[in-house]
Amino acid sequence: MKTALLLLALALSLAPAAQAIDTTAFQSAFGILQKARSGDSAAADASVAAFEQLLRQDPGNPLLHAYLGSSATLQGSHALLPWNKMKYTEDGLAEIDKALRLLGPQHDQQNLRGVPISLETRLVAASTFLALPGLFKRSTVGHQQLQALLTHPELATSPEGFRRSVVDLALKTARREQLPTARITAIGLLASGSETERRAAQTQLKEIWQ
Repeated sequence: MKTALLLLALALSLAPAAQAIDTTAFQSAFGILQKARSGDSAAADASVAAFEQLLRQDPGNPLLHAYLGSSATLQGSHALLPWNKMKYTEDGLAEIDKALRLLGPQHDQQNLRGVPISLETRLVAASTFLALPGLFKRSTVGHQQLQALLTHPELATSPEGFRRSVVDLALKTARREQLPTARITAIGLLASGSETERRAAQTQLKEIWQ
């Protein structure tokens, strides 16, 4: 037993430590991104620069890649020339694809603002993919990421504001796709119900977008 504990301690000491995000810099970058989402084209460029700076400090962080990708797709939406629209959007989607590839079990345990990095990364991916025109062929992956969010065990105990963001996206998608009323009701419980109700709702939603 003693030998096993020593080996475990050695393994943990040799494992790469997760790089902590500079929360002040992240909040600043996120605020710029929110301006870009509200239609400020200059903010889209500034948001890309801000998340690129954060990634230089923590290049393996999937959430930063996801937000950089989201920022770049906003650059695409604001661009005037068609080829720039495509380039910025494709560059952004490549970053989000990379973010999803980087996700591992450890990101369920690493939190930012009380939310697991894995969940917020998936929310950025789902919301970006589902907002794109069909020519970018990301709808299927967007649905998969939204499904993963709705049924993720950590969602039931995530902060209310984050759950509301997930639910708002899911409700918008469900209504657009005319899902049955019972499914829409179950989605709503994820934001406003008790934890027991939220867990029960997740069980009902296991195959909503499979």
